[in-house]
Amino acid sequence: MLDFDERELLRACKVAGFRQIRLDRSMCVMPSQPVPWEMALNVAGNPNIPSLAEAMERVFSDDERARFEAAIRPRIEAGGRMQRSAVAHLVAVKDGGEAVDLVALR
Repeated sequence: MLDFDERELLRACKVAGFRQIRLDRSMCVMPSQPVPWEMALNVAGNPNIPSLAEAMERVFSDDERARFEAAIRPRIEAGGRMQRSAVAHLVAVKDGGEAVDLVALR
């Protein structure tokens, strides 16, 4: 879900037969809010990737998980690290059709 840009999104609309296409993109960089550790562990960034807890379970030994948590948890819970987000708001119309409002998050 993260491996595309606005040009690819527009191209996909054209290939799908849309003729009227409007795409507005918004990008934001700001300090993150503090996040409880349990929430950070159990939320996946998108439906196609594992949560942090699942990834840690798959790749770390017990000792590695403990060391990783000791290093990362204070940073997550304190907030303030820079986070980036982008949203593309897409409205497209096929010939003879009505506007279809689509939102792609990135």
